[in-house]
Amino acid sequence: MKIFLPFCFILFSQSIVLAENYSVAGIVVEAKSKQPVSGATVFINNTSKYTVTDSNGKYFLADITDKYFEIVCTKKGYETLSIQFEAKVSINNIRFEPTAFEAENALPDSVVKQQQDKWGSRFTTVFLGISKNAKECEIANPDVLHFEYNDSSKILSISTDAPLVIFNEALGYMITCVFDDFFITDKNEVIYKIFKWYKPLTSQKTEIVQKWREERKFVYQNSMLRFMRAFNADSLKQRSYEVKRITRIYTEDSSYRRLSAILKETNSDFVGISGTGKKTYAELIDKKPVATSLFRNADSIISIFGNGKALQVVYRNTDNEIAIIPVSYLVFNGNKHIRVESSGAYFKEADISVSGYWYFQRLGDLLPFDY
Repeated sequence: MKIFLPFCFILFSQSIVLAENYSVAGIVVEAKSKQPVSGATVFINNTSKYTVTDSNGKYFLADITDKYFEIVCTKKGYETLSIQFEAKVSINNIRFEPTAFEAENALPDSVVKQQQDKWGSRFTTVFLGISKNAKECEIANPDVLHFEYNDSSKILSISTDAPLVIFNEALGYMITCVFDDFFITDKNEVIYKIFKWYKPLTSQKTEIVQKWREERKFVYQNSMLRFMRAFNADSLKQRSYEVKRITRIYTEDSSYRRLSAILKETNSDFVGISGTGKKTYAELIDKKPVATSLFRNADSIISIFGNGKALQVVYRNTDNEIAIIPVSYLVFNGNKHIRVESSGAYFKEADISVSGYWYFQRLGDLLPFDY
């Protein structure tokens, strides 16, 4: 997922809508030799659905609830491939042809330790978060992390030479992460794309299992995942969300000189003026909530239409009082159609920017799409 700051889209916060299940069968072969690749992990991104290829390079994944999903193939020593795929029939076929990498010389242990001492804690804070759940996360193999800092751009880039494994003891998951891009700026702004699959932890202690169940429920209640599922099911109001649109008008726009008239014409309230220089803008928010039906296209595919606007979403408790939850912000990067699936997965993730409360819900507070 690529995340950018700063942004402008105010939001807050179970069940997945029952749908037809899909399966994927396929094979993984090396791109040049066309020889089968055994032991490759194939998984649905951000879920607990994964498998490993057999000696013939074949794999099979079942019980996929979304019609549109991202499937990933990865193995150490090979390039990681991902496909955003739309299922056409109940059993679909996907062939992966990753290229084998030439073996690289491993960094000396002293260099790895020096990098960890200098950048490890900064990465952990940004990657896992700062919540109490994040503090219960443990990176099992930190030695696979490599750091490179660019003095001119002041950007820290992070790569791995093997999947990164995290144990989230707060929520009860082992999370395996494959890095595509991960950059941290000097202002701790983050740009990244990673692929990950979850494996639920097990315990014979009832109190631990109950703790995981309660923590997952609490995290889910205030998550973007819950909001997206409600959006897909057209049940925002039933699930206590109030949605309003925000419009941003830049000072260079001709309409900026008509703000007072626009406020009356559009029945909007003035939020404020932000930005600097040519990027200074005013924000207006609709007084009345909007229905999710306005965001569905003619094909009945659930889409969020950007149109250069953002949405304000307030989550209310059962007593119809505004919940005391930190504000979050989302904004569409251009005029995009964001497809939302019943699981809460949305595509393309890079077309929505996040900040505020949901931005700080890092890996320590994230749940799989099949939760």
